[in-house]
Amino acid sequence: QMSTFEVMIVENTSVCQVLPVSGASSSTYTGPVKGEKTGTYSTEALNRVKNPTDTTAYFTKYSRIEKLSYLEAEKGHLGYIHLKMAGSGTCLTSATVTSFFHGGGTAWI
Repeated sequence: QMSTFEVMIVENTSVCQVLPVSGASSSTYTGPVKGEKTGTYSTEALNRVKNPTDTTAYFTKYSRIEKLSYLEAEKGHLGYIHLKMAGSGTCLTSATVTSFFHGGGTAWI
């Protein structure tokens, strides 16, 4: 019964960049980014932020909180973000689930 999750996404900005909700994309952009928001969670947030421990680095935090109907399956669709290609190579450096709520408890990874 997974109902909540947060994912930290790091992209290689020389290869691709997240697309802001408004304005131009850049390697130092912070703020809301385009991606899937379905309304099937009570709160959905998708923002690119500056890393608080390494202020030269950035990541996108994708939070979906309190799914209105629990995900009961072993596998399920978590969502997506929009990226713009800027060069050749591997786009995503990492995508890490940093926390989730499952079966009555919160797990921090």
